[in-house]
Amino acid sequence: KCPVGVATTDPELMKALVVEEKKYRVMNYLVTLRAGLCSLAQAAGLPSPTLFDRRHAVFRDAAGRIRSAAELFPYPEPLAPLFEEERPEIEGAAVLEKPEAAPPLGGGSGPGRA
Repeated sequence: KCPVGVATTDPELMKALVVEEKKYRVMNYLVTLRAGLCSLAQAAGLPSPTLFDRRHAVFRDAAGRIRSAAELFPYPEPLAPLFEEERPEIEGAAVLEKPEAAPPLGGGSGPGRA
């Protein structure tokens, strides 16, 4: 059962869903999410969050090794050539005003870092 009435068919729980209030909360969430994605893109030196790919996600295992998602979860052989090419700029993508790259945390270089 959904306690806030969003994903329920129970008429009593559905009363908890106040659309006039929830629509503003959803809008605020999306605006904040978009701003956060733009900040992450800037930190990664990307002009738009739409240009993130598997190489930008890195994982640290229990032994402290850092590897990219592309390294850990490679595409199956028939699909690999389709996804591992350089991606062209996406037409109509939101481009950030100042795409300034932040220095890597802890210095040095690693997977996904230039």
